[in-house]
Amino acid sequence: SEATRNDLLWTKATPENLQLFAAKGDIAGVANILNVGQKADAESLIAATKGGHDEVLSLLLGMGDADPDPDPLEGGNQKPGYNTPMLAAIGRGNLAVIKLLLDQPGFNPTRRLYRDQTYFELSKERKAENWEEESELLKNAYDNYHKVRKHRKADLSSPRRPREKEKENKRPGRRESPSV
Repeated sequence: SEATRNDLLWTKATPENLQLFAAKGDIAGVANILNVGQKADAESLIAATKGGHDEVLSLLLGMGDADPDPDPLEGGNQKPGYNTPMLAAIGRGNLAVIKLLLDQPGFNPTRRLYRDQTYFELSKERKAENWEEESELLKNAYDNYHKVRKHRKADLSSPRRPREKEKENKRPGRRESPSV
């Protein structure tokens, strides 16, 4: 087994320390805290995202049981427009981080969390490195999410209804019997 770094032996498993390690991209530090059972919070996800640390973000999502698509954080250190992991990722040119967030179950790429703009619209506005590819990635996720949702809604209709109609059509009609 791997030896634990000396500085990690005395590090308390607190959300603050998790955020510090996530911001630095310290995989061993993040893993050490998550192994103790500390859950990852939105602040830690944002810290890893801002640093472009996709491996740390992957650990936080996988081991830390974190919500990849939380509501925007109010107050604190995060300014509006950068207060969720995706909002913090957009405009930084780190496609691996954006892909990782988009691939998470339950992630909704159609949310409008800042100035009622879609993620791909924000990407076009921020125009960071690789912004065209970033915007296209976000736009495709947006379009695919709507397509999948439409197909699922059609599938959600009860399978019982068509079967009941089939049964009704197959049943022989009742014969009228004279009442006595």
